[in-house]
Amino acid sequence: MSDVKQIPLSKPSIGQEELDAIKNVCESGCLAGTCEETKLFEKEFAAFVGAKYAVATSNCTTALHLACLALGVGKKSKVVVPAYTFPATANAPMYCGASPEIVDVHPDTWNLDVSKIRTRKPDVLMPVHCFGNPADMVEIYDYSVEREAYIIEDAACAMPAYIHNKHAGTFGTVGCYSFYAIKNLCTGEGGMLVTDEEEIAELAHSLCDFGKTTSKPLPRFTRLGYNYRLSSLQAAMGRVQLRKMPELHKKRLAIAALYDKFVESELSGKVSSQRVLPGHVSAYQRYALRLGFEYDRDTVLSELAKRGIGCTIGTFDLSSQPLYLNNCNGISVSKEVFYQSISLPMYPDLSIDDAQRVMDALAEVLKR
Repeated sequence: MSDVKQIPLSKPSIGQEELDAIKNVCESGCLAGTCEETKLFEKEFAAFVGAKYAVATSNCTTALHLACLALGVGKKSKVVVPAYTFPATANAPMYCGASPEIVDVHPDTWNLDVSKIRTRKPDVLMPVHCFGNPADMVEIYDYSVEREAYIIEDAACAMPAYIHNKHAGTFGTVGCYSFYAIKNLCTGEGGMLVTDEEEIAELAHSLCDFGKTTSKPLPRFTRLGYNYRLSSLQAAMGRVQLRKMPELHKKRLAIAALYDKFVESELSGKVSSQRVLPGHVSAYQRYALRLGFEYDRDTVLSELAKRGIGCTIGTFDLSSQPLYLNNCNGISVSKEVFYQSISLPMYPDLSIDDAQRVMDALAEVLKR
């Protein structure tokens, strides 16, 4: 099996344009996060998603932290976080002293289940667009208005994803995106905070840059801030990637359609995929499947690896992690999805032949 061609789980789509953009910045001599390249990336990103303001950050986790700080999250804040997510979502309010209320997810979409929080009175809701599959932001927004709660959208995987033609990440008070190495828009590391509120944007910019409120003639530091800036090198790469987003997303949608057809025709009753709600378009940062209870997730992953298929788990169930045990109550769906989910290879340059190899391998493994 060692000679079998390996199909990776993910692979960034980087070409000569990105390399040229990085070279140009290097030759300019202005590489820091305070340079013009980063400001242009912020402006272009905001325009792309339809937000008024954008703040470039070192990663999505720091963007989430800035969002919590800008909205005044503290020890007494009630912050709702879905259980099925990467720990960064829950960690951000914890950095501010809050103890997040972790709630279960919907069994079909794997996103925040609003029915689980009807009796709660949160200050902040932090819905996650799981693997780029948009959460039901219309219902979540209506609930936030009813409860007078802020919304911080964890849109780490949702670039680009749409809800009735509006970008996921722009329904809440603040949205936060990731540009990590395996994300749809890749700068190696990086993130972006977006908002339509000028005051929030200005505060986030200040907190992102050591707490500065002015830069000329000399910086003036008026609050405790952080060094969460995105470098101009990363911004240059991000600007090129942003221009490529529509075409790269189109390719992901085509691969997802192949997988969908395969699941429906060949694996019906054995596995299920995330449900994408009507009027929603997923970013498909990952294509994840939930295995039937007759299958052992780790065994399936091991068998696929033997066949050269780069698969992994979906993401994490926070209620299964020691750090969050005191923040959870009545979590069942998230646990099941965690223990039964796998992610298949998904990236724009995945060939039809390689996608077919993935499907054939999975079908073979599930027949054993």
